Amino acid sequence: MRVLAGIGAFVFLYLALIPAGLIYSTLDSACAGPGCESSTAAKVAFTAIYSLCLIAVLGTAALFAGYAATGSATAAHRLPRALAATGGVIGAALFVLFAVAFPLGGAVALALALLGFAAVRTHRGSASEPAAARRSLGPLPDREHTGNGTGNGSDPG
Repeated sequence: MRVLAGIGAFVFLYLALIPAGLIYSTLDSACAGPGCESSTAAKVAFTAIYSLCLIAVLGTAALFAGYAATGSATAAHRLPRALAATGGVIGAALFVLFAVAFPLGGAVALALALLGFAAVRTHRGSASEPAAARRSLGPLPDREHTGNGTGNGSDPG
């Protein structure tokens, strides 16, 4: 398993080249001409988003490398969270890019995501209630007449 974690560390280091290249392209655009220049706010926003992606990917690579080197149980327990955080940050970055390129599509996608989130929260809320809380059980049985030998006429003595 530690060998696979070492391979994962190299894969995530390689994947870190993507946000690093995007940061560089945001700061030094190869595009020349009147339609190529973007606003300073857009450059700052995209640089921040790409930097978050770079930090998440490098952090995951570091955790993979730490687990591969030491086999530590704490590193093994942190890996699923790191992978989830990396996926979340990359997903958010892709959503922002989509919303900038297609504002109406971004608004529709955001509305669908919020609707889906609300549906999942509602379903989890109803599914997490115990079955006894969802239906009425009626009155509890009478302890004196349950057939356990006490109080029902067959006193053992």
